[in-house]
Amino acid sequence: MPVKTSEQLHKLTFEIFKALGAPAGNADLVAKLLVKANLVGHDSHGIIRIPSYVENIKKKALDPKASIRIIRNNGATMLVDGRWGFGQVAAWRTMEKTIRNARKSGTCISGLFNCNHIGRLADYSTIPLKRSMIGFTMCNGAARVAPFNGAERMLNPGPLSVAIPSSEEWAVVLDISTSVVAEGKLLVRRKRHEGVPEGWIIDKDGRPTTNVEDYFNGGALLPLGGTVGYKGFGLGLIVDILGGVLTGSGCASSPDYKGGNGVVMGAVDISCFTEPKKFVARVDELLRRIRSSRKAPGANEILIPGELESREEARRLKEGIYVEDETWSELADLGRSLGLDVPN
Repeated sequence: MPVKTSEQLHKLTFEIFKALGAPAGNADLVAKLLVKANLVGHDSHGIIRIPSYVENIKKKALDPKASIRIIRNNGATMLVDGRWGFGQVAAWRTMEKTIRNARKSGTCISGLFNCNHIGRLADYSTIPLKRSMIGFTMCNGAARVAPFNGAERMLNPGPLSVAIPSSEEWAVVLDISTSVVAEGKLLVRRKRHEGVPEGWIIDKDGRPTTNVEDYFNGGALLPLGGTVGYKGFGLGLIVDILGGVLTGSGCASSPDYKGGNGVVMGAVDISCFTEPKKFVARVDELLRRIRSSRKAPGANEILIPGELESREEARRLKEGIYVEDETWSELADLGRSLGLDVPN
């Protein structure tokens, strides 16, 4: 069971994409964000994705050299063509331009289409924090989730992330899927030959199951909420409409779905509403009040969204990142096929 440092994983990832024609800047950014996902504990969005990215490059569904193109820019809104490059590169550059617009207009909402998988959404919603801004990101994708009371895939897990600045040790960073779990979590379970908890998936006939293979054999993810899953279904539907219809990418189950992610992201300048230091102080006050509130029986602490990921990153930077044998074998074989020096 290999345990690798973040530096080792970054180096291998960078060299794989560089060998496949990616400019150094693109390869470095994608490597950084994939490894970051592993560091914070979201292995589902980390290096496990490399083989699928490589496959898309070989099929010419992903152009590793592509850069974004601005289609429409009205200051407060922007529409961006990702040109089927790396999703991470398209999303990162779009958020950078979104922030520039927000500094002039107070707020900016951007739509991104022709965009490959962008990975972990918190990577983009947190970029505005350094500018005393609130950031948010959401996206749709291929159909993976059954609607509430449904039995077939109609929606995407519809992830969304919102980041709010704080002077506490951790900012408030919400990053969730609108399904019970993201598909990538099932990929990790499959690689580790593990089952899944009850309430995560249904089989192709709409029956609850704990066998992860049932999902890959035509089953579906369930919307967030269990017996009140209509709430997760409603959120997922909104994300699918915004990511699919507003950007022109197509909804998850629509005939016009183009593939990849339809992304909506934004930045809000806090100074347009209140003095940023005052805002942060009040957020801090709220967080301290929540942390110190009465705990449920058996609970030791109350965690703020984003706190668990920050702790996990600190731990994995120190102890290393566990990589499944099957995943490491795939990456090692891929690296060697490209003539790279892969560590044992």
